Amino acid sequence: MNPIREKIKIIIFGTDTKAGRIFDILLIITIVLSIITVMLDSVDDY
Repeated sequence: MNPIREKIKIIIFGTDTKAGRIFDILLIITIVLSIITVMLDSVDDY
């Protein structure tokens, strides 16, 4: 397998590495911010 693809696979699916944990945390933060944005956008202005 391509070394770059192997490295990306370890980062995305490996939660035991530092890069994997950082990826997971950033992904969760991005999802939460997206949900908050949709919620705030759906509220009518005063």
